[in-house]
Amino acid sequence: MQTMGMLESEEFLHKTIKLWEILASELTYIIGEKGVQSLLSRSIHLANAKFPWLDTFDPLRRDESRVSHLKSVFADREIAEIREVNIFIFVTFIETLESLIGEVLTASIFRSAWKHHVFPKEKMMRHH
Repeated sequence: MQTMGMLESEEFLHKTIKLWEILASELTYIIGEKGVQSLLSRSIHLANAKFPWLDTFDPLRRDESRVSHLKSVFADREIAEIREVNIFIFVTFIETLESLIGEVLTASIFRSAWKHHVFPKEKMMRHH
């Protein structure tokens, strides 16, 4: 039997991974799948100094995406841990992407990728 905390954790994990999948899909059109994997690998690598439990990715398993890796390492963690490490990885990812393609294009990609998942409908309507 699952407790309420377990259900909340699973739902949070699912939403977190879904947002990464959507973003990766959108970015693939611009920087390619290898570019997305490289950016996420770099972000995970930098986060590893603060969160050593992230260091479980086997580079020889080339068939596993970095998003799948995050899903597997997040699965055994509490919501607070997932949130903290995800924010760190996310900020690192954005900063790296901005340095490569610029702030305006980065913001545009995020708005496009997440418009129905992160931004409330009424806020989106005001910006158009």
